[in-house]
Amino acid sequence: MREVWKSVLAFLKNTIPEEVFVPWFGKVEFTEDSEPDIINISVPSVPHSKFIKAQYEKDIEEKASEICGREIKLKITVKDPNKGAMISEPLPGPANTLPEEEKAPKSIDEIATKCGLHSGLTFDTFVIGNANRVARSSAMLVAEFPGERCNPLFIYGGVGLGKTHLMHAVGRKILEDNPNTNLLCISANRFINEVVSLSAGGRYSDEKIQKFDNKYRNLDALLIDDVQFLCKRGGTQQRLFNIFEALLPKNKQIILTC
Repeated sequence: MREVWKSVLAFLKNTIPEEVFVPWFGKVEFTEDSEPDIINISVPSVPHSKFIKAQYEKDIEEKASEICGREIKLKITVKDPNKGAMISEPLPGPANTLPEEEKAPKSIDEIATKCGLHSGLTFDTFVIGNANRVARSSAMLVAEFPGERCNPLFIYGGVGLGKTHLMHAVGRKILEDNPNTNLLCISANRFINEVVSLSAGGRYSDEKIQKFDNKYRNLDALLIDDVQFLCKRGGTQQRLFNIFEALLPKNKQIILTC
């Protein structure tokens, strides 16, 4: 069955983009199985397993069955089921004296809402089709490796095709893996209003500019929706460019939709 898997892998390599194949299948390992009609592969994490199962399980099983002349099933084993889970440690010193209601952990929904994300826009609720398969693959890649792959991620497409949904899904997944991520999801119009407010009254306020810079330059992930509204707004574009220059060298993730 190992040779069958090698043939399936070669087939996948020739049919999907390299930027998708390498991160998702480069870390997959074949494992011998006692069942003769099973291809058993191991992957690094649960998200890795879910992605391959959702996107490529059918293709893998069909190709393997074609090669063997009988029905072959895919079995995925996760090497580290706890990868990406939140690790809680007690805070040292005075922090432990906080009131009970402040020490209680917040739910992911509460954290996501505070960061500007819509709770219903997740990868599980995203409808997959041939037209958006590569976009979803890229988005999931960013969600698992924020700041490392496809940075910045630019999602372009017509109205109602799922750009905003994908962006929010990435943000949600990042927070699920690490709830302490300093993430902000914001519309371009809101960003414009924040920049305009820096010069309220006809002149810039050093205090407001400092607060604005501290807010954006200390983010771990910045998600901006509908950046086409920044067109012909040179001052706002310059502010965003300055944020880019501050975040990208630190491998902080940026996602834009248009």
